[in-house]
Amino acid sequence: MEHPLTSKFLFCALAAAGPLFTSSMAAAADAKVTLLSFSKGKEVPASITLLKRDGKLGRDNPFYEGYRPQLQFVGRPEVTCAIRIPKPQDKVEPGDTATVGVVCIDDFQAPEKDLSFVMLEGGRKVGEGVLKP
Repeated sequence: MEHPLTSKFLFCALAAAGPLFTSSMAAAADAKVTLLSFSKGKEVPASITLLKRDGKLGRDNPFYEGYRPQLQFVGRPEVTCAIRIPKPQDKVEPGDTATVGVVCIDDFQAPEKDLSFVMLEGGRKVGEGVLKP
C-alpha cells in the first residue's frame, strides 16, 4: 500500500513541473516549424469543401464570388480572405468541393508541412480546405 503523502507529493511535483515541461516542449516544437509567407492581395490556389449544415457547423446556402470568410491555419491567427470562383462556375453549394483562388486582406503565414485550414464565419466552422501554391 502506498503512503498517502507520497502520492500527494508526486501530484504536487508534477503539477508544478508541468507548465515548465510543456512550455519547453512547445518552444522546441515551434523551432522546427517552417512557415511559408503569403502577401496580402496575392491570389493563392486552394481546394475547399463547403460543409452542409449539421448543428453548429456548415452552411445552409451557397456562397458566390467575393465571399469573405476567415481562414484559420494550424497554430496561426485567423485571416480574412476573399474567395474567387473560376468561370464558368458561379457559386459553391454546401457539400461541394471546389478549386478556387484565395485573396487575403493581410499578409499571413502557414506551416509549410500543413497548408490546410478551416473556414470560419463569426467563429463557426463552415468549411475546410488546403492551399495549393
